[in-house]
Amino acid sequence: MKIYLDRFVHLEFIPRITSLLLLFLVPISINAMEITAMHTSPAEVDEMQRMLRLVRDEDATHVSVQSGAWSKGSTWNTGTAPESGARVVISADHAVVVKTKIPHTMMTVRVDGILRFKWQKRSTELRVDTMVVNAGGTLKMGTQNLPIAANVTAKLVIDDLNNGFITEDPSHPDYDPLKLGNGLISHGRIEMHGAVKTEYATMDSAYAGDIELVLDEAPVGWRVGDKLIIAGTSTDTLGDEVAHITAIQGTTVTLDTPLIHDHYTPAHSKPGLTLKVHVANGTRNVIVETAEDDRESLDSRGHTLFMHTNDVAVRYAAFNHLGRTNKLKYPNDTKVNFDTGEILSIGTNPRARYPVHFHRSGTTGSPGLIASSVVFNSPGWGYVNHSGHAEMVRNIAYDISGAAFACEAGNEQGSFIENLSIRTQGLGRGGVTSWDDRDKAGVRDFGFHGHGFWFTGVYVNVVGNIVNGASNTAYAFGSPPLDGVTSVTLDNGSERAPRQAPIKLFVDNQAYGSAVTFGIWGGDGSYRIHNTLAWRMEPGSPQTHVRYTHFLHQYGTTLISDAPNQPGIGIGTHSKAEITRLDNAHVEGFGLGVDLGTWGINAYSQVVVGGFFENKTDFRYVHGDTQVLLGGTRVYGPVKFGVSSSNKLNMTTRRSNKNVAQRYYTEFKLLWDIEGESAKRMYLDNQQRDSYVPVISNPNGYTNVQRVQNGLPPVANAIWPDTAIAPCRYEQCPHHRLHRKL
Repeated sequence: MKIYLDRFVHLEFIPRITSLLLLFLVPISINAMEITAMHTSPAEVDEMQRMLRLVRDEDATHVSVQSGAWSKGSTWNTGTAPESGARVVISADHAVVVKTKIPHTMMTVRVDGILRFKWQKRSTELRVDTMVVNAGGTLKMGTQNLPIAANVTAKLVIDDLNNGFITEDPSHPDYDPLKLGNGLISHGRIEMHGAVKTEYATMDSAYAGDIELVLDEAPVGWRVGDKLIIAGTSTDTLGDEVAHITAIQGTTVTLDTPLIHDHYTPAHSKPGLTLKVHVANGTRNVIVETAEDDRESLDSRGHTLFMHTNDVAVRYAAFNHLGRTNKLKYPNDTKVNFDTGEILSIGTNPRARYPVHFHRSGTTGSPGLIASSVVFNSPGWGYVNHSGHAEMVRNIAYDISGAAFACEAGNEQGSFIENLSIRTQGLGRGGVTSWDDRDKAGVRDFGFHGHGFWFTGVYVNVVGNIVNGASNTAYAFGSPPLDGVTSVTLDNGSERAPRQAPIKLFVDNQAYGSAVTFGIWGGDGSYRIHNTLAWRMEPGSPQTHVRYTHFLHQYGTTLISDAPNQPGIGIGTHSKAEITRLDNAHVEGFGLGVDLGTWGINAYSQVVVGGFFENKTDFRYVHGDTQVLLGGTRVYGPVKFGVSSSNKLNMTTRRSNKNVAQRYYTEFKLLWDIEGESAKRMYLDNQQRDSYVPVISNPNGYTNVQRVQNGLPPVANAIWPDTAIAPCRYEQCPHHRLHRKL
């Protein structure tokens, strides 16, 4: 017998799908052979069948007999419009139109044809516990040609009629052991298009007590009553706030309540750079949301699931108070025996119940689109691409736990373009240094620390995004692949293991008022990071954190702090990163600008080329911080220092690490070769000859020279030569010697 978690089945194990289909075969408009053709994994077949079981023909109370208005009895086989608790089927080839606010909550709605919301004249609303858009069916809440008019709303409310889930009685029509229902689930086509409006604007500053915001440009489509989200600029990641528009005139917006926090940018010295504060509009007139009375109980909250399809075109829609998966707690999925269909245990915190979710939707073909939309409040993740092909453009995420945007399994395709994430909180603060105790407990989970973006799949375009208020890493790359994913397809058609795939494109991304800018945890691919900007981040943690990475190239990274007396670090140590290169960086206002790496695979694997640095200490090199292979570091080219740089270079050794004896005596190479100065190789104080006695693993009390005479390595595997220059030509950094390169 094979037992797998429903969410994380290993795809290489495919049990008998035919017998599984016979267990759950029900009279619906798609047959078992069609399902088998569309889905090859047992998990996909299982969840598809259980989804369709929620909306069986035999349980239907109302079936459309012709196209027409939802409220007209002639549309339905009963001769009357559906009332509270109805189980509705919109037949294939029929188009049913919601023309008003329906006063009742449907138990289920299955769309085999078309369900359309009227686009003008009056607001519309449909309330439902579970809606399933079947293969071949379409839900239309506005289209690109006929968007919902700006003066009306189209609303789909997910309203829990069962006060949770029926999980113990297989004969009940709402039997749902996977807890799939209570939401919008689509295996067909989704079209949503609200009124066009400026997604977010920028401003120079605003201060506590202000009741007006002066924007850089007049926004399009903003209206009195709209909800605004003002990004925070405090270093505690909690400086954002929400207000509503009471008046708008050109670029001036009047709020319903004075601001509580200051929102302003730090001074800096980079020419041509103007920092801005973002103001997001969180109101849309196409809305999918959890009913107000159901928002406090996680089991009662709705979700959206684009299941096994990318046939999605959503523009200018809001997804409010959706999502049931709690990323602040251990995941707990329903366990299924896929040989027999037996439910072995009911999940208490199932994954995959998110506000906007492409779920095993396929990585080929045309992409789905989510654009100019809003996810407002979720207990676990906001926008999710799970083994799908999706374009996510100029969306807003606010008040999310775990991660605002996520690529989940490792083989995802698509793009994240100019999205804005504000207030993503999670477990722990600062950079991720461990996975809590979840891995130790055998629970595969990630993206729960408070990230703007989490990438298990890295082969996607990430361009022009903004992260504000992330309590952990704004852009996080990590975690091994899951769901049995073994490869990702590159643009040239070749296949690459997910951990060996490169970042497809990472350009012009920004973070501020967050904890850490970006981090990479493992991966044998090439990671090229271009023109990243971060300012006023939380002091203490390095703004970039890289571990166990093959190749990292940062070009044009700009990091700005206004807390030089705090223990903040700009570019963190590239711990166990084999090859790293930092080109033309601008780092200012930190206690430490750049922590130079000590791990490499060739003579000078860590390279700093050019750039501007103005920090309390600009560069630090700690020998013995990580184990060195054949590494070395070179700082060269047009490197410039600011007038307030107190200490250009600090060098020392660390004696307290694991395997410290091995690390203490491994080779140390640092070449200082910047424009305007002659090239120098640096030496540490404890690389002296007769006057220095290493204290680590040195019971005989040998000096460095005596160690060499006895066949032992000296500190850093070299003794400074007689030609070394002392004292240091930089009076502020007395802990090294200079040796001119011959």
